[in-house]
Amino acid sequence: MASKARVVVFGGTGFVGSAIAREAVRRGLAVTSVTRGGAPPAHVASQEWSNEVQWKQGDALEPDSFKQHLEGAAAVITAVGGLPLPSLAH
Repeated sequence: MASKARVVVFGGTGFVGSAIAREAVRRGLAVTSVTRGGAPPAHVASQEWSNEVQWKQGDALEPDSFKQHLEGAAAVITAVGGLPLPSLAH
């Protein structure tokens, strides 16, 4: 049996990135999420799909911290960012 295609998601703990990771898991892809902490926050960890994700530590601004996690990936998705308006960040 062929192995699943693997995608790497940066920003997989945020609003957009977690939706991307969840959908990739739903579609049967192997998902690796690179986060600064290397683990999902509580609001993501409480969701069943997050158990299917490999959580790896790395900083999107420091390539040496994550380049080993990219090996063999079919795709890399970047959803790193913050809210654009200060009023929405509270």
